Amino acid sequence: MIHAMAMEVGGCGAGLSKSIQLRKISSLGVDLDLVLARIDLLKPHEQVVHDHLVEIIRSIKEKGYYGPPILVERDHYIILDGHHRVNALKSLEVEWVPALLLRYQSEYLTLTSWKPGVNVSPHYVIRRALSGKLYPPKTTRHIIHLKLPVIKASLRDLRIGSIRGVSFE
Repeated sequence: MIHAMAMEVGGCGAGLSKSIQLRKISSLGVDLDLVLARIDLLKPHEQVVHDHLVEIIRSIKEKGYYGPPILVERDHYIILDGHHRVNALKSLEVEWVPALLLRYQSEYLTLTSWKPGVNVSPHYVIRRALSGKLYPPKTTRHIIHLKLPVIKASLRDLRIGSIRGVSFE
């Protein structure tokens, strides 16, 4: 159970409400913050595979959220890893998702492609996310070079943005 560091950060970005958008859980290093992020704040850069999405929805319904936080680029709130989890939580009417905020310049992050011969760069990922012209599923591969916490949270807690129910294993 997490008890400390529930710092709230308000109004992020144009067009968003002035309600709370991020709830800081912990700082894992320079420019590495573990937060609960409002799902409507996040921007995808890749499409999802429908069959895999259905599996993730079923799993979350049965067990709650269990796994690593999604990876989010901290300047534009672009989902780097976790598109299926975010879409599953949206379909389950969840408003908050555990996320690790980081910058592309982080020494802990490497960007490659799952597809041979496809060149990707932070610039193109950001451009695709901001324009809404998403990559096909499983085009980019964001590798994080540190041990991520495993987070367990109930759907109820993620619906209300509670960090009381978030635990590390």
